[in-house]
Amino acid sequence: RSGYALPPAEPWEEKAEQKRIKDLQAKLSSELSEAKAAEAESKRTLAEFVRNEASATGKDKAALKQRLAKAKQIDTEAKAAVTALETKIKRAQQLKTAIDKVVSSAAAKAKLKNEKFAVYSPPLTVNVLPKPKN
Repeated sequence: RSGYALPPAEPWEEKAEQKRIKDLQAKLSSELSEAKAAEAESKRTLAEFVRNEASATGKDKAALKQRLAKAKQIDTEAKAAVTALETKIKRAQQLKTAIDKVVSSAAAKAKLKNEKFAVYSPPLTVNVLPKPKN
């Protein structure tokens, strides 16, 4: 191998962190799809309760109001869960971008480089003397 290269600084820790973030993103994505499904179900339930409340009378109306209030609470919690997961996914994406930059930077530093350099030395004076007599 010719040329100049820094000692290969293999970013083991960064690569492990990169893998951890990738796994985290996959987990959060599956949780987000589940949360969106739960949110859609809560919206359908809420819409059904609203339709039923309009046609209900007497005792049924009081019971439906309680169920409607609970359905609204569940819908609000589902929306909050989706928002929280989207925020976590966004943060994980930011971390992934940052760690990818670190890994690519370390790989670039470890690549072989050809560096030109010059050496300068001041002029030397050499005195040649006769062989000493013994």
